[in-house]
Amino acid sequence: HFVSIDVNADQEEAIKLFEKYNLVALPVTDSQGHLLGIVTVDDIIDAIREEQTEDFTRFSAIKTKAVDLDLFTRLREIPFRKVFRARVTWLFFLLIMDLMVGGIIQGFQETIAKYVVLVSFLPVLIDTAGNAGSQAATLVIRALALGTVKLKDWAFLLGRELLVAGALGIAMGAGISIMGIVRGKSIAIAQVVVLAMIINVIVGSLIGVLLPFIFTRFKKDPATASTPLITTLADIFGTAIYLGIAYLMLG
Repeated sequence: HFVSIDVNADQEEAIKLFEKYNLVALPVTDSQGHLLGIVTVDDIIDAIREEQTEDFTRFSAIKTKAVDLDLFTRLREIPFRKVFRARVTWLFFLLIMDLMVGGIIQGFQETIAKYVVLVSFLPVLIDTAGNAGSQAATLVIRALALGTVKLKDWAFLLGRELLVAGALGIAMGAGISIMGIVRGKSIAIAQVVVLAMIINVIVGSLIGVLLPFIFTRFKKDPATASTPLITTLADIFGTAIYLGIAYLMLG
């Protein structure tokens, strides 16, 4: 079986062919099948390094267009403006999104004023949801990168994640239930916290699974579904869910 790659193909495709067929060299051809050159193992090592760096920067919410390997291999020599430019765009975007959390809290001022202890549970609830989402996203992004999962698999993975996240949410809810009773000094408060924990873990996990597929669907690198983006979305949804449940159950 003759294996070759088109001259216009992405380097990720070359990497996958090397992995699949254990190649030491890969012919490069044009649209008519004429040999134009070869890709060597050394070329692939460099390509893998570039792809991993690109994915790492995106997963860390660093603007990849402003980043090259020098940002990692020569970090001490990189000028201030380049490091600043690579990081400021995403941070500013996430800052705008985080402001929504303040707006949600302001909308539930009466409930919070009546049950001040609710605020003490907010960080652990939204952080746990963000952590669950980051775990789910990491698994999906890596599977997409390795080619073991395709875009068509989104429904299956979403359904399975719903079951896994439900079980995780119940486990986390059980873990926080005692704290809810002790710190909240009320069964009603504990019920709010436990229910919010279960729902937040489920929502955070589903966000983590869906975002990489959404970016892939629109021809974007799934690694763009970075941990900061997922945790920010988990903060927004988690705060609204928690305080909404408190409002409905406590009045």
